Amino acid sequence: MDLNRVNLNLLVHLELLLKECSVSKAAKQAHLSQTAMSAILKQLREIFDDPLFIRESHGLKPTPKALALMPKVKTFLTCANEIFANDKFDPSTEVAVFNLILGSHGELLILSKLSAYLAQHAPNFTLKTAWVTKDLDLDKLLGTTEDFAIAADFLPHGTIINKEFLLEEEMACAMRKSHPLASQELTLDLFMAAEHVNIQFIEQALVKQWIDFGFKRKIKITVSNLISALEVIRDTDYLAIVPRHLAMFLNDKDHFAIKPLPFPKKTFTINVFYHKRYDNYKPLLWLIKVIKEQCL
Repeated sequence: MDLNRVNLNLLVHLELLLKECSVSKAAKQAHLSQTAMSAILKQLREIFDDPLFIRESHGLKPTPKALALMPKVKTFLTCANEIFANDKFDPSTEVAVFNLILGSHGELLILSKLSAYLAQHAPNFTLKTAWVTKDLDLDKLLGTTEDFAIAADFLPHGTIINKEFLLEEEMACAMRKSHPLASQELTLDLFMAAEHVNIQFIEQALVKQWIDFGFKRKIKITVSNLISALEVIRDTDYLAIVPRHLAMFLNDKDHFAIKPLPFPKKTFTINVFYHKRYDNYKPLLWLIKVIKEQCL
């Protein structure tokens, strides 16, 4: 049977006929005239090549064919209702898995708060994280293997990617609390004369344009992440250029002095990136709202 030539609404009326075993009662339920329902029954008989109902003194009696159709029609209509229903999103019962890409701000400032909130309000949400890499292709990954990313705004992306602001960030200089420079103003000469830890993660790509004065810092060690850099400067007189929000977050025990950089600074933003195909995906939109309202 060619479904393109069949009015699937006929199955709704067939279910009513099977339920009521009466043309008049089925017509009333469907807000149709009895004549219209009789015409529908005629169409159904032609489609299924079966009388479907036999008239008796107390109404209509379904044929074996009609009785066999009953559970199939019910299942079909249930599925159809689920397809066309207006999705009512309830985070407390929704089951969802999200693959997300996190920069250092996402991992350090957001992930723990987000996990705690989801445990209470969306217990069936699962998060799978991956680290931001230097050659990250947002256009390729988002909407395919990854659902969203939390990263700095300088990541290249096309018009198919949405970007929503989370926070504004700037770089600062971190040193141990007992560092000789901790108690004085950090001048450019002092900054450049000091020895430095270099952090090899994506935000650090911004530093070059800020200190491009025709000279180089004295890099004594290069590490892969901010936490390693702070561990190094805790026991040395090295300086580290760090994102201010992250440094303040990790300085909970007040082991470090965080000072402004002694040259013009450019701020950058941390954002949520996600593919436009998710514009109406309620679980993800709810999750982004939670990040904005509960995790910053």
